[in-house]
Amino acid sequence: MTTLPTVPGPALAELRRYATLHARAQEIPEERCRALLERMTAAHGDGPGSWAAVWSGAGDVLADRGRPLEASRCYGLARFPYVSDGDMLRRRAARRCVEAFDDWRRARPGLGVERLDIALPEGRFACWTAGLATHARPARRPLVVVMGGIVSVKEQWAPVLARAKALGVAIAVTEMPGVGENTLPYRADGCRMLGALLDRLDSRADVTRTGVIALSFGGHLALRAALDDPRIRGVATVGAPLHRFFRDRDWQRRVPDTTVRTLAHLIGCRPDRVFDTMRGWALTGHELQRLTIPVTYAAALRDDIVPPDEPDALLRAPRAPREILRLDDEHGAPSELPRLRLTLLRAALRAAAAPPARRAALTAALAARRRDAAWTYRAPLGRAVSGLIGATALAAGVHVAGARSRTLWTCAVLPDVALLYGIAAAPTFERLPRYAVRPYNALHSPAVPAALFTAAAVTRSRATATAALGWLAHIAVDRAFGYGPRRPDGLRRGVDA
Repeated sequence: MTTLPTVPGPALAELRRYATLHARAQEIPEERCRALLERMTAAHGDGPGSWAAVWSGAGDVLADRGRPLEASRCYGLARFPYVSDGDMLRRRAARRCVEAFDDWRRARPGLGVERLDIALPEGRFACWTAGLATHARPARRPLVVVMGGIVSVKEQWAPVLARAKALGVAIAVTEMPGVGENTLPYRADGCRMLGALLDRLDSRADVTRTGVIALSFGGHLALRAALDDPRIRGVATVGAPLHRFFRDRDWQRRVPDTTVRTLAHLIGCRPDRVFDTMRGWALTGHELQRLTIPVTYAAALRDDIVPPDEPDALLRAPRAPREILRLDDEHGAPSELPRLRLTLLRAALRAAAAPPARRAALTAALAARRRDAAWTYRAPLGRAVSGLIGATALAAGVHVAGARSRTLWTCAVLPDVALLYGIAAAPTFERLPRYAVRPYNALHSPAVPAALFTAAAVTRSRATATAALGWLAHIAVDRAFGYGPRRPDGLRRGVDA
């Protein structure tokens, strides 16, 4: 086992900022995260107000209530961003994160989630897997490998593992060298672990058709591995450093302290030596030319860790399939997670040549999200059309039922009952409390007036048709003013926290 030197951890303010983004990615309720962060008085140490103590306490409560997956997520943030020597609370949290996840998967044998441990001369790493061939089902499925970045533990990928059967693939989720249970050193050749993983899974999955989803620095390792391993048929990544991150001194001076200290811990060097150590890890122009597999890369335009123009280097190989998304967001694009997950998963399934029906379903879901986001309330033309639809629906309602129709005007304001539901915690309506987000999105979904129109057609009810017109008018006018569905944190999509 490799012993890494102790690197002093980052300050509490930075931990709060980045933990909020990671909590959102793991669907930890915004109110819970905010309440816990307010109780914290120290980034380190073992006092009751320390980072690890507060998050671990929340995990303990959830575990006692029989909610192991939610507990695992809190423990995962308790060990954030890494476990230093002597930090017993973070070390306990890392252990409890794995144990709680193990409890969750054991309670759901139908998911077929298995643990896999792989030993190499320089260390060992673990994976959670699903969809592998068994004696009862010997067919080997194509493989999707999922790996996070320098602070992401494998336990956060439970939703992906749970979908292995529905997607028709085998899935293996793991961690970067030095992260979580992975004791391998983080070095330029750290990508060899992916080859070892494919070797190990060869008898239980069709590893010759492997698609990789790897985030941030994990994406860099995956692309390096793909240079020499033809079994990797495609890589989908978000904010992966490619070249400029490793070479641009001006950019490196702007990289957040949390990132620098975490890299120092994983590499095993002083923080002031991180970029000198990593300088030779950049993918060269020649290597990027050799990378002819499909690559899907999502770049966040407000990324303060990896240069937003990194994917431009991929475009210099014109014959290679490339899909570049540029999102107005921070590192990891936490505000675009639903769309991003679909995009990355679709790319990985395409690379792995997964069953066409599964890929088509994902493509349809992604297309629906794109239409909803880009057309009805974000794009200027879409907002204009929404306004026209709203005005037309209201005029039709007046024509059908009269200007004094109680049904029409009641249904024209009824969707905003979700705003009243959350008024105590969000008196300005700008940020809804998390408990009000789902009711708000449900009541503002076009599916509601569509169902009412269907019912009106079946029953020949003028009152039901009037209700449908009022409801449609409300939704369309809202979208004309830019009010589409709310994000999980309660803000309007496209609005910064």
